[in-house]
Amino acid sequence: MHRAWWVRSIVVGGALLLVPVGARADKLTELEQVYDTQQRTLQQLQQEMHRLRQERSAQQAETDRRVMEVE
Repeated sequence: MHRAWWVRSIVVGGALLLVPVGARADKLTELEQVYDTQQRTLQQLQQEMHRLRQERSAQQAETDRRVMEVE
């Protein structure tokens, strides 16, 4: 989590340097929202990958069981 905060600070800070001073607060809010959305999407993808790996493992176990029955 510490690394995520560090990366976020660099990305947001770099983007803010490109924005005029008056618009920085709005831009900061926008960037934070985009970052949070991307983090949620990444977490969802990681959960889906985990689920798919578990499913694949269960399918492989079933295949192995069937092969053992045939032999």
